[in-house]
Parts: sequence; C-alpha cells; structure tokens
Amino acid sequence: MEEEYEIPDDTPGFRRVNAVFPAHIYPSQLSDIERGYAEFMESYVLKFVPSLQGAVVSFKDVEASSELGRIMNDQPEIHVDLKASFLVFSPKPGEELTGIVSNIGYDHVGVVICEKFNATITAEDILSTGLYVHDENQNCFISAEGNDTEPIEVGSELGFYVLEAKPLNHAPGLQVRGSLAPPRTIETTPLLSSSSKKSSKSKKLSLPELDIKESKSPKKSKKSKRGSEEDGEKKRKKKKSRKSEE
Repeated sequence: MEEEYEIPDDTPGFRRVNAVFPAHIYPSQLSDIERGYAEFMESYVLKFVPSLQGAVVSFKDVEASSELGRIMNDQPEIHVDLKASFLVFSPKPGEELTGIVSNIGYDHVGVVICEKFNATITAEDILSTGLYVHDENQNCFISAEGNDTEPIEVGSELGFYVLEAKPLNHAPGLQVRGSLAPPRTIETTPLLSSSSKKSSKSKKLSLPELDIKESKSPKKSKKSKRGSEEDGEKKRKKKKSRKSEE
C-alpha cells in the first residue's frame, strides 16, 4: 500500500523505520489477503506504538515474513508477522519543528504539525523571549517595540523547538510541548563514573580480606576451653585427695 500522507522522509520530527510487526487477519479476509494486511496496519495509523518509539503516520511495502500463518488454540484469527516500512512521528527534545497556528488562548498557542499532530507553546514562554507582546484586542502576539518579527496569529506559520514529546493518556498520538527559545543544555553527571566504579570495586574486594583477618580468632577460645578443663581436673583431684586424707 502506498503512503496516504505525503510527508517527505527528511521532514524534521519524522523518520523512516523498517520493522516486523505481529498481526492477525480473519478468515473472511483470505480472499483479498493484501487488503486484510492493510486494514490491520491502518488501525495503528496516528497512534503511538511503543516498539517504534513514535506515532505511526503511514506505511508501505507490507508483506508477510512467511507464507504460513498460525492458528492459536480456538482463536479464529490467523496470526502472521508482517514486514513494513513505517513513517513515524518521533520528535526529539531540542529538535526544531514548523507548524501552523491553529488557536490562541490566554495562556497558550496551539500549533498543528503537518496537519496531523498538535503542539502547545505557553504564552509565558512566548513573552519571555522579549520579541512579542500580547494584543488582547486582536487576540494575537505582535512584535514588541524595537522588533520587526511577524505577528503570531491563527493561520500563521510558526517555528519552535521541542521541549517534550510523550504519549497521550486518553487518546492516540503524541503530546508535544514546545518553546520559541532553544532549550537550555544541561550537563548531567552519572551517579557512578568509570573511576568511581573502579574505586567501589576495589573497596568491595578489600572488605572480605579484612573480614577474614579479623575473624581469625577461634584458636584463642579453644585454648581458654582447654585451660578451663585442666583447671577443673586439678580441682577434682584435690577434692579426691582431701577425701582420701579424711
């Protein structure tokens, strides 16, 4: 099946993924098996698929990885593994996207990407750039004094940076949160670096040796036991000698 949505593969935020997908078709679809494959794949379009790490936009080159299907237990479906090329919407933080402004609220601006996915930019973020001010009469953001930027209004094209992209809780697709300013780069230090891992290993290796050395003290207890036994024997002999004298 050819692509339904004409989105170039090199469009920012989108990527091409070749994958094998577990699928099933019904016996009634065997007369047009290719259509059965396509109907199954279409059920995932514009939905987030964890194994693909993104939302499926379209697919093509669908074929079964084997000529034989599988019937499991008493299930009527015929299970097959399908190979396909997927166009996936999977924006990364820091990536620059372009969309069309769809709505302007008092606290945010909504943007539609490629007519399929929504992104949100807060009004606070827009104002913090110093490039715009909010025009309440026209319900848009106009250029601040001293700037000649184009106004942000419904229908205008707007470029922004991705701050976050995550699956929606109660709906298919992705939720994108954007910013007009490039996101700050924050350097993170892992909890255990390679040097600290080595030092932790050396500490772990030295601990048993210390424990072993410190635990080598049972001979002293044996000597004390023998000494107490000899003292007891001497006392018993003294008692016997006293009795014999009496």
